[in-house]
Amino acid sequence: MDFGITSLILDGSNGTKTYAGLSTEEAPSLIISNDYKKLDDGISFERIDSSPYGEIFTMYNDGLIYNWDALEEQWKFIYEKHYKLESKEMPLILTENHWNSKKNQVNTCQLAFEKFEVPVFSMLNSQSCTSYGTGRATSLIIDLNDAFISVTPIVNGSIMTKGAIHNKFGGDFLNLHTLRYLQRKSGDEIDIEEQIASQGGNATTLSSVKAYRVNRFLKQFRRNIGSMSQYILPPVVEGLSSDYHLTAKDYLINGFVVKDINPLDQCQMVEPLMQPFSYTNAFHPNISVSQENTYGLSELVLNSLKKLETTQNVYQALLKGIVITGENSFIPGLEQRLINDLVKILSNYTIETYSNVNLDERNLATWNGALILSSMNSGNFDNIFISKKEYEEFGENAVLEKFK
Repeated sequence: MDFGITSLILDGSNGTKTYAGLSTEEAPSLIISNDYKKLDDGISFERIDSSPYGEIFTMYNDGLIYNWDALEEQWKFIYEKHYKLESKEMPLILTENHWNSKKNQVNTCQLAFEKFEVPVFSMLNSQSCTSYGTGRATSLIIDLNDAFISVTPIVNGSIMTKGAIHNKFGGDFLNLHTLRYLQRKSGDEIDIEEQIASQGGNATTLSSVKAYRVNRFLKQFRRNIGSMSQYILPPVVEGLSSDYHLTAKDYLINGFVVKDINPLDQCQMVEPLMQPFSYTNAFHPNISVSQENTYGLSELVLNSLKKLETTQNVYQALLKGIVITGENSFIPGLEQRLINDLVKILSNYTIETYSNVNLDERNLATWNGALILSSMNSGNFDNIFISKKEYEEFGENAVLEKFK
């Protein structure tokens, strides 16, 4: 492959939105939703909530694509409407999470080569891209997104698969607890979901539109209100420490007024990220969860390191290169809380974390890393591209060999 030619880079591995940009651009020129509205004349990725009509669907589950028809339409939009390009004229580069399935890889290649006839295609691991996007070849990537949390150890550019783990206790999980909090504040006589979904007088009877609006609001609410405690905070607090000065405030979020929110409320809103089992067991007994497999963020990191069974030097390199990223990495106090938790167990190691203070750049780390990796013409990186000719000659075997 000639690495000097322009490629289209798509990063949708966060599951919520796709960052699209050409390799000649410094940053993505398009950010498009991974949700879409189904209309009589097709589907739309623009202004999804501009009207109360048309059901809303998504393309991803657990950070993996499952809706191939919608993905095809999204790519058409990117090629034809945004860039006005012929897909057969340039290579396509896609990011994928480390737990992506072989079947998904084959299906994606089929779409790229058979439907869009791209000349060259590559799927790059999003966690490796994030590592390179932050200027590191060795790091422990902590990805906090809505659909998942993942912890991925990377050493000299390679994923240590034994320690690469993820779970589904991300932002969507926090929304359950945020909704419960708002319902408790409003009282049982008020349907808080209906009230949120009807904000702005744009009422709808469609359940998917209501769910979309509620989840969007809960996400905005947490971003504005949530704050991480620096100590383990139980679901029910009976004797407050002096660290919590309970001066309540009223907040106006997206036209919605919530009164009397105190610092304890703010911390308990996001504490389930660290203690998913305790908070689910206390407030959502109807949801069946196993304590054995319900790891909070700090436990997930420790479990990842334990699975590695590597040398002290590697452990130290990883712990000095913790990178925190993702849409839910913006919680105030999160970084220090993680350090506090890890220091208690790993007191013999130096622990250093990194989060880009520029929130936009933090979200672009994976795309930037894909840009870097796709342009490298040394080492093994030239082996991660597959040409249309290879695909036509060797089919599925070529896909599985390239992206194993």
